Amino acid sequence: MVQGITLPIPGSSVVIDSATLLYFKGINRKKDQYLKNPDLDVTVVIPARNEERWIRQCVESLFNQTKPPKKVIVMDDCSQDETAEICKELDKKYLDLIYVRQPKRSGKANNLNYAAQLLLAHKELLTPIIVFVDGDAVPQKDFIEQITKPFVSEDVATVSGTGTVIEPENFMGKVIAATYKFLFRFYSWQKTAQGYRNAVNPICGGAVAYRTHILGKFPIPARCITEDTDHTWLLQEKKYKVIHNSKALVNSEQALTLKGFFRQWFRWYSG
Repeated sequence: MVQGITLPIPGSSVVIDSATLLYFKGINRKKDQYLKNPDLDVTVVIPARNEERWIRQCVESLFNQTKPPKKVIVMDDCSQDETAEICKELDKKYLDLIYVRQPKRSGKANNLNYAAQLLLAHKELLTPIIVFVDGDAVPQKDFIEQITKPFVSEDVATVSGTGTVIEPENFMGKVIAATYKFLFRFYSWQKTAQGYRNAVNPICGGAVAYRTHILGKFPIPARCITEDTDHTWLLQEKKYKVIHNSKALVNSEQALTLKGFFRQWFRWYSG
């Protein structure tokens, strides 16, 4: 028996995605079908681990959305900085904020699954859509409105947003930020093309929305360090639609040093 060998062709994915957009945006002129925003309640979950720099801005931006969430849940994965104190202060200001601190560190995927099960177990908390936003991200004002738009049919399991970069102050940080900006624009362009083929790869783990009951059936895998890629493929294998909306934007702080940049790059691709 001769086993097959797959040989990647450099640039092949770019050619395929370019041809996809040429066909659907040019020849076929297919338009997005989610022009009207579905009237779906949303709960936002923020996984947080040592997020004292941005957690306040993250929470406040969510409560000031054009489409505010029903609840915001902060899942604190045993932060060792001022995250807990800031969240407890915010809890007094916002009645719809729920702060949960885990007794021991369990990782991002397990924290997100815990929050999803919390919603599914309590009818007063349950919403059709659950949105995950990283604790170092600041969603733009219409983020929730945009990320819920594509949920126009029951086979849409998840909608991915896209990241923009919070401008750093130091010179090296600005150089690295320019690289991130290029990469995020490229990924957004690529995922827009992939969406026409239901081949988005992967969802943006720091800005993503799910049908809540989907997470009850298919929890986020905690078996590797890139759980967003793992979960994307799982849902596509189950014949669900995974959609990217380039207009659902979150501002986020990225690595400020070359060492941090390459460490993050290695984590993405080693996963």
